[in-house]
Amino acid sequence: MSKRTKYVTKVGMLAAASIAIMFIFEFPLLPSYPMLKMDFSEVPVLIGGLALGPWAAVLIELIKNIVHFIIKNDGTGGVGNLANFIVGVALCVPAAWYYLKHKTRKGAIIGLLIGIVSMVVVGALANYFLILPFYGMNDHSVKMTFILGGATPFNAIKAVLLSITTAILYKPLSPILHK
Repeated sequence: MSKRTKYVTKVGMLAAASIAIMFIFEFPLLPSYPMLKMDFSEVPVLIGGLALGPWAAVLIELIKNIVHFIIKNDGTGGVGNLANFIVGVALCVPAAWYYLKHKTRKGAIIGLLIGIVSMVVVGALANYFLILPFYGMNDHSVKMTFILGGATPFNAIKAVLLSITTAILYKPLSPILHK
């Protein structure tokens, strides 16, 4: 089997795992913002990014959100999937990129911390300039209330939980992905 075929197979398997997790384990995290759903579908994306590189993370994230949009269409016209894609890439790509350069336990932890900060910052900016305007929210104070009271705390909690889960699962799963 060629190297390219193995790569595509691994990306496909991680995307399938990510999709399944997104459908099974999706629940509101903050009661006052039930539309912000916690799921652990970024864990296979993070694991894929750490094992296969940042581009694998982008591909897995893209496949996951396209399939989720087609099958589940949550009524947002794809805006929810766009938001999930943006913050997922913001978490996974910096973590994978840093780990690619520093393949140690410390490198993985620093990469995940960089990813957490990136997800929170990119999530706030994307909500302000892109996601909320798609929903017709253009009032500065309304957007800031949502971002500071809902989206930013949600993204911070989610990023930390995803990073901890990935840190626990990566070591036992990495030999399978490196075969």
